[in-house]
Amino acid sequence: MNTLTGFGAEIPANKFYPPRIDSSKILYRQELVETILVKNGRKKQAIVIEAQAGQGKTTLIIQYLNHIAVSYAWYQVGHEDSDPVLLLNALLVCIEGVLPEFSSPLVRKIITTGEVTAPDLPKLVNLLLADLDACLSSDFYIVFDDMHLINDYEASLSFIN
Repeated sequence: MNTLTGFGAEIPANKFYPPRIDSSKILYRQELVETILVKNGRKKQAIVIEAQAGQGKTTLIIQYLNHIAVSYAWYQVGHEDSDPVLLLNALLVCIEGVLPEFSSPLVRKIITTGEVTAPDLPKLVNLLLADLDACLSSDFYIVFDDMHLINDYEASLSFIN
């Protein structure tokens, strides 16, 4: 598997790309996209789509993002994200790939120069969000696909929350 290097950690290269979906072969879920998500989703800080495997969650969110035409970062959650420091590293690389004008120098410095413990995560998240907020002039979405893969890892879930 190809990997990327992010602040000393190896990150799977396929982590930041949504699955390719041939829209000509997929039913457009107009009611869900246009009525429910568009009318209600933009008012929310987080949208959680939960269903069994194979029900079309990923397809639905791709249809929604294409419909509203906003910038977004796709983050494919994997078992490696049980390590919240790797998760933070990979998320920084992901956002920088989508928003070249974004940087979070203090977060990067803290991660690369020292040990990060669970109590440090809220501070790092706040720094990351402040840097992201300073960079953005319009809505920006981050999709965390396959969140169930880290359900048992409280530190990583806390970080994402």
